[in-house]
Amino acid sequence: LARRLGAPVITTVMGRGAITERDPLWHGVLPNGRATDAVIRAADVILAVGCRFAHRSTQGLLLNLSFSASQTLIHLDLDPTVLGRLFKPQLGIVGDARDGLTRILQSLGPGHPRDGWDHRWRAELRGAANARYTAPTARLIETLRAALPDDAIVVNDQTGINYWMEWRFPVLLPRTFLYPVGSATLGYGVPAAIGAKIARPDRPVICVVGDGGFMYSVNELATAVKYRLPVVFLVMNDDRYGAIKWLQQTLFEGRWGETNLTNPDFPALARAFGARGERVDGVESLGSAIRSALAAEGPTVLELPMAIDPPWGL
Repeated sequence: LARRLGAPVITTVMGRGAITERDPLWHGVLPNGRATDAVIRAADVILAVGCRFAHRSTQGLLLNLSFSASQTLIHLDLDPTVLGRLFKPQLGIVGDARDGLTRILQSLGPGHPRDGWDHRWRAELRGAANARYTAPTARLIETLRAALPDDAIVVNDQTGINYWMEWRFPVLLPRTFLYPVGSATLGYGVPAAIGAKIARPDRPVICVVGDGGFMYSVNELATAVKYRLPVVFLVMNDDRYGAIKWLQQTLFEGRWGETNLTNPDFPALARAFGARGERVDGVESLGSAIRSALAAEGPTVLELPMAIDPPWGL
């Protein structure tokens, strides 16, 4: 449908992979306001498919989404209670996404897309980043993507790098980017990665988790060892609840409390469970460490000492 219309595609975090992000029609991810806000404001018609317009994507720290009176909003969703909950559509359609899109495409019939978008402008928007997106953060994300095959399942816990990965890590296939959307739960990553590997034993699986989140569910390493699951757990260690500490310092004039952590030796802890454990000295060594871990039998814990602040600007 997007190709028939020549329309750029924006996804929520949960919708990433619905279209490969190598496709020139893919534009960006909510709530990355720098990439998406201008395109949404420039559109005369917005088609929302399976989108709840949840607060985290549309009304929060990074984006305050709104539609003008001159714009037409069409909202397709299987759940009728979602339609009009936050934004009243000019046309609401209750139905399955695949079936609904197929019927809309059929109703349009054959034809040529109206290519009214400035592709250079869109490319500039996609590449725009604020000053908080530092070169080390960009290198880390580029290294992760280069070390993983396209079909690898990337399981995110809630930690500094994952806030950036929400819209900066390229997602190339459906159902390959798992994220604790909604309640931003610490401790989600380890059990979710184990579940993903059991469900898809043919796919490489990596869990990207902070030191605080890893300690929430580190006991599940015993399960990964028991079933000899070759899952890679990349532990980003900054010896703190980094995002929480940043919020405290930002909101309370530099004051913070109870957010520094006393951590174990993570590689030694992994070996105590019967898993492989390795400390990675820097991003330049990470790619080869991930590739070796993916080829190993059983789980591997890779510890990368690195602090990354979240992208918010309060």
